[in-house]
Amino acid sequence: MRPGSRELTVFLAALGFAAAAGLCGYLWRGWGGAILFVCMSAFAVGRVALWRVAASESLILGGGDWPAAFWNLGALLMDVICSPLEPLLSSPLRGILYSAMGARIGMGAMVCGKLVDPQLITVGRHAVIGEGALLMAHSIERGTVRLGPIVIEQGATVGARAVVMPGCRLGTGATLAACALLPRNTRIPAGETWGGIPARPLAGTQASMRPPA
Repeated sequence: MRPGSRELTVFLAALGFAAAAGLCGYLWRGWGGAILFVCMSAFAVGRVALWRVAASESLILGGGDWPAAFWNLGALLMDVICSPLEPLLSSPLRGILYSAMGARIGMGAMVCGKLVDPQLITVGRHAVIGEGALLMAHSIERGTVRLGPIVIEQGATVGARAVVMPGCRLGTGATLAACALLPRNTRIPAGETWGGIPARPLAGTQASMRPPA
């Protein structure tokens, strides 16, 4: 999608900041310092950009507003910072990385999947995010980004390659089966196991789902 003037303004300002930081690093410690300073500045800008949109519920793309410009920048820098590192990081280190980017990760949680918009995601103590699982706290509908917090409560499990959409919550000890899709604004009650596309209670569990907004 073609960026608007505000997106370009924010991006150019961030690019100038990173370039200045890289120059300072080069003058101080050579190329190693330049690379380190550029990475640090990109991380800082991405963190601020993600924080800027954390309280928003919807954003208009294509130059509509400043929060959308920061969301675009934050998404870009998340790809630049996190995507190359994710395959190299074990679960504890991946949790630390996402915590630094704004996610709330509980003690003993195992994060093996990908968190998109981490500032809107909470993973409770001893919860498990399976290999290849995707927690995405936004959806795009006709040029509008719909944001919604994702909460994975204590002891809950998101199976391998499952997808959790914005506004969803897994109750304490709940399980989303592997390769399942949990639609936007859906709640899995505590202790239940859901699976399928879209996810529904599996045999032996009680159905309780709040319909999408």
